[in-house]
Amino acid sequence: MTLIDPGTTYPETAWIAHSFPLWLAVALALGASLVLRGPLRRAIQALLYDQAVRARRRTGRGDLPIDPALHFASEVVAPQQLIAIALVVVVAGLLTLSLLTPVLLALLLAMPIAGLVLWAVVWGMEQRYTSALDRSLPPAVGRLVMQMQAGDSFALALETVAAELCPGPLRDEWLFIVQAINRPLSTTLLATDAECVFALGAQTPSLRHSSFLSHLEVALGQPQDAQVKRLRAAHAGLLEAEQRRSSAATELAQMRYSGYVIGLAATGLALYLAATQWDRFVTAYTGVLGPFAAVLVGAALAAPFVAGSLLARVEDVDY
Repeated sequence: MTLIDPGTTYPETAWIAHSFPLWLAVALALGASLVLRGPLRRAIQALLYDQAVRARRRTGRGDLPIDPALHFASEVVAPQQLIAIALVVVVAGLLTLSLLTPVLLALLLAMPIAGLVLWAVVWGMEQRYTSALDRSLPPAVGRLVMQMQAGDSFALALETVAAELCPGPLRDEWLFIVQAINRPLSTTLLATDAECVFALGAQTPSLRHSSFLSHLEVALGQPQDAQVKRLRAAHAGLLEAEQRRSSAATELAQMRYSGYVIGLAATGLALYLAATQWDRFVTAYTGVLGPFAAVLVGAALAAPFVAGSLLARVEDVDY
């Protein structure tokens, strides 16, 4: 009969002892996210609002006075979704980095990595939100003009068009105007159509929508016929801007795809050299200047992809 010494770690069970700190850290991350989900959700909502304010300040709209009753926060991404993404990134980063570093260091490194991933996710979702809003704006403005030409007031026409829009960013923002009209303000007065339009124009992430709302705010102070005429001119300007954007996007798409082809060719060549001349590859990037050379080569390989992605964006908010 073989006796087992409790003070000895056997090879068959050594993985339990070595993995215990890792699984303990994972359990702590999961438990903290469960216990602190309420404060985390509120903190993420505050961060999203602050980021939206900073984005508006970069475009000169962040310091515009807005009544607290007319504050609007675009639903770019749900806080619960960001919490789930952060948790997945922390756990995945912890499991991956623990293979290279101690568990405590892996946990400390996983947190800033999760922050960078969340920033990238929020930026990408904001671009997606803005693109969807800009695409749906010209036809919606055309329907608004038709409703007002039929004799409806601005508030009634906007409510009718917003109710018929497909669920999306533009529908949410126009419904905000509909619901905010006649809302009590901090000055004990009721919000007018122009004040609600001004508030949304200062808070929407879309520059094109903000420009249209500024045009609309001026028109609302005029008679019905003048409002229809100015809205018709704004609609024509939106259509022309969309045509220019489409033409420019078609031309830039060729440049973008050329950049992708060049980047893929360079990446394939680098992988081929690494596979066929691995010893020289390792020697080249492990010397004194190796890290600097690796950064330069990596930047050169990534440049066509980055440039191609940037060329895909065309801003045109002029009427």
